[in-house]
Amino acid sequence: MSFRKKFSAHTTSISSSEMVKVWEKLTQRFISGQTFIRCYYCGLFFMAVPYLRRWPDLLETTAFDTLWPVYWLNWLPEGSVRIAVGGILFLFLFGTMLGAISPGYRWARLVAFLGIFLAQALQNSYGKISHSYHLWHLSAFLLIFLPHGWNAIASGVSRMTKLQTLQTIWYTLAFILMTYSMSGLGKIVCALYQLALGEVSAFHPLSMSIHVATRLLETNTETQLGAFLIEIGPWSWPLLISATYLQFVSLVIAFRPCLLKAWGLGLVLFHLSVWFTFKISFFPACLILALFMFAGPFGQDCYTIKERLLCLPGIGLFKFLGKK
Repeated sequence: MSFRKKFSAHTTSISSSEMVKVWEKLTQRFISGQTFIRCYYCGLFFMAVPYLRRWPDLLETTAFDTLWPVYWLNWLPEGSVRIAVGGILFLFLFGTMLGAISPGYRWARLVAFLGIFLAQALQNSYGKISHSYHLWHLSAFLLIFLPHGWNAIASGVSRMTKLQTLQTIWYTLAFILMTYSMSGLGKIVCALYQLALGEVSAFHPLSMSIHVATRLLETNTETQLGAFLIEIGPWSWPLLISATYLQFVSLVIAFRPCLLKAWGLGLVLFHLSVWFTFKISFFPACLILALFMFAGPFGQDCYTIKERLLCLPGIGLFKFLGKK
């Protein structure tokens, strides 16, 4: 039987009262999604305001190792570079403000994206790449493609527009979680490579304490949590394994809404622990995770602890192996 016939047979078996409940739930999620999008663009503007403190340094510096989005700065006369840099910073501040005021217009969302994209390309054109804002770049780009009319009163919005709005938000969430899975995969591949070379890898019980000690010596930094993790030695290793698992399976969580809030909390705590251990800040990432995974339109239903535990990635494998 073809997919279309199966789908038709499934939908015809649903009573009209059940379909009404389905569409009512869709509308509720859509209204939640509308609020979420407005909050997102306010958060994007909030990212631009503290950036004002960097304006003097950026305006005074003319020596760049320009990334490709701002490579055109090399073609400008020396006296025009400062004007161009000021224009980029102005676009970041007022472009994101425009996105917060009028997120319903596609051109306003495009301007907001260009603002943060060019400003961060400029910030990273000094020989060092900071990826704490990368999730904002990615999400701002994807949300440009929200359907026309998403911000209208829910009763006047078609079902297709509601579905497309929620789909766009979900795709953006999935891409964000995919970046964490890519990071987790990179850690596993590097660990296997080190293991093959006979080096100390993430699979070694002392790997966490060795990594912390090495990093703190490299940066000449002292932290209380870092000293504690070094002192307890192999007892810190489960934290490394847990963080790797948390990142590696993150993409799966996009398909398991019952775990969204718990996983969002785990990722936020992961970033905070990195700050308290290494003094490396990922505060912008914490905010975007909170928006998408705590305040987004998905994962807002009530779930029991048992339901959440049974949805943990990897549990299904144990259930499969336990079958006779």
